[in-house]
Amino acid sequence: MVVWIILSKYAKMQTVSFERRPTMLVEKRPGIPKYECFEYAEKTKDYVVLIPIINEGDRITKEGDRIIKELTRAKEHHIANYADIVICDGGSTDGCTNEEILRSLDVNTLLIKRDEGKQGAQLRMGISWALERGYEGIIT
Repeated sequence: MVVWIILSKYAKMQTVSFERRPTMLVEKRPGIPKYECFEYAEKTKDYVVLIPIINEGDRITKEGDRIIKELTRAKEHHIANYADIVICDGGSTDGCTNEEILRSLDVNTLLIKRDEGKQGAQLRMGISWALERGYEGIIT
């Protein structure tokens, strides 16, 4: 298991009781919402692909739908060999962030927004996290 600690005056590490496993909770800061981070693997690439989602359960779990197609196509073309894939969830409640499915599709990390805001907030969360993690390039 990987534990990642942000060394920043704005972030604070907390262990949260969760079915999945301990997580990192990053507190809200100016322009960045509060969020949880579930890392399935360490940073291995210089680039990251950020994919914002919210309540995409039908699209994530049913073969042939948009998100599953995108992640499957990314896996088939070995995108994870060139960039880490990160899901930026907006607080979904429909099961679309199933760890087993995301891991099987080479998702490196799941970020879950636990604050107000819409897709822009999800992307700011992902970009902030990616910069803290030391990525040289961010693809959205």
